Amino acid sequence: IAGRDNGAPGLRPDYGAQYYAAFLIDPDGHRIEAVINR
Repeated sequence: IAGRDNGAPGLRPDYGAQYYAAFLIDPDGHRIEAVINR
């Protein structure tokens, strides 16, 4: 069982000029966001 993509990595200018994030859903259905905001 694998997680799935819920938003490819990239800049999210709606959240700030340096907000870079990726989104996934784990096998249990939890939504996860990985973010760098410098």
